[in-house]
Amino acid sequence: MGLIKIGCFRIVRGEEESYMSYDELLSWDEDARKRILDGVRRGDAAIYCACRADNVNPLTVTSLGYVRVASNGRQGEHADSCPKSASYAGWAASVKKGMTALEALSEDEGGRLCFNFSLPSIYPSKSSPSSSPGTGTGTPREKKIPLGDLVTSVNRIAWLHQTYSIKKKIKDAKREGREPEWEYKNLEDFNRLFFGTANDVYVRVRGETVKLSSLCYRKSEFMKCADWERQFFIYAPVVRVKEFSTGRKYQYVTLAMPGTASETRATVRVATDDFPELFGNVEEYLPEGCARILAGFVRKVSFQREDGGQDDWITLVRGVVIKVTENGLFYENDEARDVIREMCRRKILFWRPYVPLENFGNEVPTILIDRFKAKTLVVDCPPSSIADAHASYAGNNEEFDIIVARDGDPASSIVDAAVAKCFRKRKEQVN
Repeated sequence: MGLIKIGCFRIVRGEEESYMSYDELLSWDEDARKRILDGVRRGDAAIYCACRADNVNPLTVTSLGYVRVASNGRQGEHADSCPKSASYAGWAASVKKGMTALEALSEDEGGRLCFNFSLPSIYPSKSSPSSSPGTGTGTPREKKIPLGDLVTSVNRIAWLHQTYSIKKKIKDAKREGREPEWEYKNLEDFNRLFFGTANDVYVRVRGETVKLSSLCYRKSEFMKCADWERQFFIYAPVVRVKEFSTGRKYQYVTLAMPGTASETRATVRVATDDFPELFGNVEEYLPEGCARILAGFVRKVSFQREDGGQDDWITLVRGVVIKVTENGLFYENDEARDVIREMCRRKILFWRPYVPLENFGNEVPTILIDRFKAKTLVVDCPPSSIADAHASYAGNNEEFDIIVARDGDPASSIVDAAVAKCFRKRKEQVN
């Protein structure tokens, strides 16, 4: 009997079984997918959805190399939380815990991710950066993902794509008989990956579905557009925050991105009323290499100078500040940060889920480590107030082995425990 791995399929070749997620397969190029799926097409292997251990209804492979349910009349035999089930959309809509990233649903055969999102009004008289992200255009029943969840979801998806890429490098190297070489990206390179991922993520805004990348800030487009004409999505490390002054309508923040007068630095105006929520903890200690990211939407505001010239200002419409490690991955508390950094230091492959997991109480754990010959490992770093509740999910869990960090647990001991559960030999950590 196979393992339960929701969102994955099981490949059976004789007595051997292996697992792969639907998303990982989609992230590979056509040739790589073809190598995996040729055996299925020839009949040398069979594939089954892994959402149930006893699921023996085979999946099929389309002409474009996508995995689909073989019989449309049997979606009911999949778990409700499985993307291949007929009830997945309803299950996603009914889940109230965890991030609202469950608004991300597959919309076409390519399995693209699409978030329902409400753009802020560009005019401050109609809205402000502090307006509720759940309001805006669209029918009242449409649930919108908040800006913070959108940003952290794309960050986690980008990290997942990096993990898939590293796994493919490792498999290719093993197939060629050489030692795999890989490194996690640094902050700058990971930020580039974030914007690359924006090409694969769609948002539904004002009745239209568009790539998130189409909304992203580009200096050339920003400089060409008219005053107040449109808004742009930004995602950039904070370099400096100018000393706060109550006498100003706006405060000033320097970001590591192209600006109106520089290719590497941009000054962004932040409304004084919104500044405390975004940067009230600006003096908080960050370990060396870690950074704050300012993400959100900006507009162009122009002023005519007395000498006839024009000053163009990048002005924040709605924003959020997140903290990231030196490798670019978002973290929400110090415990998660330290565990993430330790895993990166030891070159352990992991990813951060961005939607609630049915077999984890419909909550979003901190970290997942794939073990294709055993249960997936959860390493969770929750607030102390809910640690006991999260630890309770470990009892007779059919999908996950679970490690819950407690206050005061050193990151090294948590990672040691994960390594002990995952890898009998060092080389097995990349399987």
